[in-house]
Amino acid sequence: MQKIIYVVLSIILFVPVFVFAAGDPPPEFVTNAGRNLFDNIIGGIVGFLSTLFLSAGIIAMLYAGYLFLSSGGDVEKTTTARKNFLWGLVGLLVGLSAYAAPALIKTFLQQE
Repeated sequence: MQKIIYVVLSIILFVPVFVFAAGDPPPEFVTNAGRNLFDNIIGGIVGFLSTLFLSAGIIAMLYAGYLFLSSGGDVEKTTTARKNFLWGLVGLLVGLSAYAAPALIKTFLQQE
């Protein structure tokens, strides 16, 4: 049952990524076309990993909510739900920091 929930939630969260990939390129791609190949590769990897961590964090938190609701007062299930919620929160923080890290690094490197 848990695998089915993970599969359904991952499909729901990743469908927009695949749908929007088929359209016109986003404006930031057009403005960043002058950057070198290394910057484009790193930007693509960071974008993919941050999306992956954000999606996994959301899925883990939704699953933790399901476990809380279905625990029925069972201590083991409540503990498992809390651990899933914590790791989901960690996934969200890692995903959000992946978006913020390049901007912070550029800010520190450009200071004189």
